[in-house]
Amino acid sequence: MRTHAPVPATAAALLAFLMLCPPGTPSAQAQPFTYQGRLSQNGQPANGLYEFHVTVTADAAGQQPVGAPVEQSVPVADGLFTLDLDVGAGGVFTGAERWLEIRVRAPGDAEATLLLPRQRVTPAPYAVRALNERLVPVGPPAQQGTVRLDPASRRLVINNTREGNAADGLSVYPVPPQNLNGAVGVYAAAGGTEASFAYGRDTGHRARLVYSFNNEQWSVRISGNTRLTVNADGRVGVGTAAPQARLDVAGEARAQAYTYAAPQTRHLGLPAGAFIPRQAANAVVEAANGSSYYNLGQGAGTFSAPVVLPAGAVITEVRVFLLHTAPASTMTVSLVRRGYEEDAFTTLATGASAPGVPQVQSIVVTPLPDPYIAVEHVYSLVITSPNWQGPATAIKGARITYTVPGPG
Repeated sequence: MRTHAPVPATAAALLAFLMLCPPGTPSAQAQPFTYQGRLSQNGQPANGLYEFHVTVTADAAGQQPVGAPVEQSVPVADGLFTLDLDVGAGGVFTGAERWLEIRVRAPGDAEATLLLPRQRVTPAPYAVRALNERLVPVGPPAQQGTVRLDPASRRLVINNTREGNAADGLSVYPVPPQNLNGAVGVYAAAGGTEASFAYGRDTGHRARLVYSFNNEQWSVRISGNTRLTVNADGRVGVGTAAPQARLDVAGEARAQAYTYAAPQTRHLGLPAGAFIPRQAANAVVEAANGSSYYNLGQGAGTFSAPVVLPAGAVITEVRVFLLHTAPASTMTVSLVRRGYEEDAFTTLATGASAPGVPQVQSIVVTPLPDPYIAVEHVYSLVITSPNWQGPATAIKGARITYTVPGPG
């Protein structure tokens, strides 16, 4: 309790015995606080509605006001009164010394009376410790960590007596007696360009999860090198800070399995040289004009080419290119398959050429009742004719179109 000095004779004789409930730990956001006191007038406890004018100052002489002045009319009963003061946000209770300047206007008075001396704002004992003690024990003595607040640098360090990395706002070390070689921290770059969560060692090796405000990009950096990047548009880069595709991998990539979002169309081309004659003595394989055929006099003969597609592929079209300028005979195309332990082939689709056509014919082999490529079968494309006519009945090649659900 404090007794204020007598007020001037020209003013009402007001005396206040004052008790302050402090605003707590200083913060950037000031909080309202309660001021309680006892007011006397002419030596008697005051009663009635009194007007209080309160200003926070940075000096005992009241020459440096801070915060917003507060004016309140509150009832006083038997000398006791309570003020709820809100002096504004920020910059008032920063830890520096402060005083309250109080003026009181009694009922019927024209002017308010200044109560002297000005009231010094004093924190509670535990608030004093929070303001002045930078190392606070935590936990049992055998495993006691510390919380270190550095008001000058505005850094908070946990479980170490050092200040932490100069750029970190928060540094956390293992609780003693664990090895203090590693730490984690919250980092903010100068100028507000990026913020990160970092893990580091005394040797300077740091792994950081970084968000860049300039390009809205997340990245993982290890020892200064960007290893993973996620852009605002969803592009992901592995080993590159500037991904050019939805997934951009700088270097080799491995995956146990994955599928395409939609089946992808692929093509298998078979040149004339891929067709193997079953009667080799009279056959011409991939002649100078890029065709395969049997010479005149052969009569009946067969060519076949293996069809190797990835398991799970679905054949959508088989197209064979034949030259059949001879006026007679026929050339038949068949897509066949056989199990590994079977002797006979099963025909899946067939097609035939038209005789006497001067240009290369494109023959579509249909139908395909079971176009799915299974691992338990082998597939071949077979071309036969009962009467080969030399280069007038020739194979030019084939193209198989198929879809796949994923990489083969």
